[in-house]
Amino acid sequence: MIDSLLRNADPVVASALDQALSGKDISVGEAVKLFDSNGIELNLLVMVADELRRRTLGDYTTYVVNRNINFTNVCIKQCGFCAFSRDFREDEGYFLPTRRL
Repeated sequence: MIDSLLRNADPVVASALDQALSGKDISVGEAVKLFDSNGIELNLLVMVADELRRRTLGDYTTYVVNRNINFTNVCIKQCGFCAFSRDFREDEGYFLPTRRL
């Protein structure tokens, strides 16, 4: 099914996806073209990605329970990445003790 759809796609996109399916690397220019895909080319990109995932991992799904206990929420970087960081002068700032109380 993918092969027949590749014939109707943009030649650069079709070539890049065909290379990926063959296990070959694609160029930076081809990758940029894939980033800009929409319509049938975007659907093909998703189908090829799913096919490559299936070949690599099969249909087996796992998950990991990951717990991260932060000893503080004080941060001076103010990068905007996390919503919980506080300046060390704020009332909501905290430090967990390093020993049991």
